[in-house]
Amino acid sequence: MRMKNVLSITAIAVIAIACSTAAFAAGASQDVSLSATVPGFCNVTASAPDGMVADVPVSATGDVVTDGILFSSTSVTCNAPYNVQVTSTKGGIKRSADAPGGFADIIDYTGSAKLGTAQATLDTSTTATAFASEQSGLAPSSGAYSGALDISIYPKAASATKPLAAGDFSDTFNVTIAPQ
Repeated sequence: MRMKNVLSITAIAVIAIACSTAAFAAGASQDVSLSATVPGFCNVTASAPDGMVADVPVSATGDVVTDGILFSSTSVTCNAPYNVQVTSTKGGIKRSADAPGGFADIIDYTGSAKLGTAQATLDTSTTATAFASEQSGLAPSSGAYSGALDISIYPKAASATKPLAAGDFSDTFNVTIAPQ
């Protein structure tokens, strides 16, 4: 009697498998292809509360202090290779009015921005009579990056033969980061 039950159960299992295979053979299937395109981007995720502001130290006798002005702040994320470029909007730290004869109206500087493997540098003294913006070349990265942006500005001493005129001097050092 046990042998008869085992044979019945085996026969039922074989019939069930055959029926389910036949049902799939008569059915159809459809593939759904999924894709997405994520654009390259660079995003500043944190910055200084009031932007970055620095006074270039100048002594009481008009000598520029050439110590570096350093910022390591904002958190930047670029999900693809990127370029870094820096710009001086006035071509140096310029006096608000032209200097009288025999005096200088510009404080030149070297400015640099480094993000990951890309570093752009600008020297405003390369254009002797700056009156407009100056820009570095594009500094390409070798890949994506997320981390700190390091900015350094090194003012240059005024000429010994042409001291700085008294007055207010200003410039904006701009850092541009964009996907390649």
